[in-house]
Amino acid sequence: MIEKMSFGEPFFEVHHIWKEEEFRVNGTGILVNVSENQPVCVEGEYSIAPFRALKVRDACISVPGNAILILGADTIDPDDLKTLDSIRSIWKSNWELTHDEKQRGVPFYKSPKAVMDNVRANFVLVAEPGFSSGIHREHEVPLRELHVQIAGAGAMDLLRENDPETVYATLPMISGGVHDTMWDKNGTYPWHRYRSITRSVFLVIEVR
Repeated sequence: MIEKMSFGEPFFEVHHIWKEEEFRVNGTGILVNVSENQPVCVEGEYSIAPFRALKVRDACISVPGNAILILGADTIDPDDLKTLDSIRSIWKSNWELTHDEKQRGVPFYKSPKAVMDNVRANFVLVAEPGFSSGIHREHEVPLRELHVQIAGAGAMDLLRENDPETVYATLPMISGGVHDTMWDKNGTYPWHRYRSITRSVFLVIEVR
């Protein structure tokens, strides 16, 4: 089954795909497997493991579980000021969403959040290079959290404690990339943060 989602419009075309034996991707897309235990098959030859992503082009895919397909990433340049202004005029800043004084001036802009069964997802624009999200390791509810790089370049930093000087590992990401899963068998996360390398757009995915 295929459902077209609107939360990325007008910048990205997003499809939620589940239990679909054959779907043709026209053009270039970013395919994210959000199933917990079933691979996604590409062209009958290559398998995308759960919680992994792949750039596909003019390909036939089979989704026995649950996947998200993002089209249009190759047309978005976050360093183009016109594009930047267009996204900022539609997506809401952290300050607009929270009215928290600590968020005033933070260059994060978020699309609406979509709900797809047990999956929630939204896009985030980081309008400045070299800017980090807040360091955290806990979430309001138990979930598996992924960050998929859509445009530009970014990284996930792992930290020993809630201190930006304690980074001990960096997981770099380019368009179509997703970091390794960070939770253990108990659902516990290390201290972590997203960091933009260039101006960038990434997709936050929560599997509950």
